[in-house]
Amino acid sequence: MDSVERSVTNTGHAPAGKSIEEDFKFMNSKKNLLFIAILPLMCLTLLSLVAAANPTPCPENFQSDQENDKRDIRRDRRDIKKDKKDLNRDRRDVARDKADLNEDRRDVQNDKQDLKRDRRDVDQDKKDLNKDRRDVVKDRKDLNEDRRDLRRDKKEIKEKRRSSSRKPSSK
Repeated sequence: MDSVERSVTNTGHAPAGKSIEEDFKFMNSKKNLLFIAILPLMCLTLLSLVAAANPTPCPENFQSDQENDKRDIRRDRRDIKKDKKDLNRDRRDVARDKADLNEDRRDVQNDKQDLKRDRRDVDQDKKDLNKDRRDVVKDRKDLNEDRRDLRRDKKEIKEKRRSSSRKPSSK
């Protein structure tokens, strides 16, 4: 074999001790350096092509651009006016909702007070009912006692009449 020729062994290594991977890395680094060196040139070329494709600004383009800008300004002013109306409507809605919420809170507070008052009334009515029941029981007892007294009185009167009719009068 010639001394310039290199033979590759089964392990993938050259006899000089360099591996194929090392050779590949070396070539890749050279390609990267070349790409990095050419990159600014490519960018400049690309920019010049873009600049060449766009026509130079002329007064007509400036005028139509001004008209577009004025149209955009009018649209923006209209949008702002509409947005301000929306804001005012939303503020009124928020104020109305706050008022409704406050009214609902007052209603809840009033309802709670009414509920407490109603509970007190129910409790008082229950007390009155129990008192009236006791009065009815007492009055029934009194009525029964009065009836018994009346019967006794009637009985006594009858006995007095009988006894007075049986006794001779002494005159």
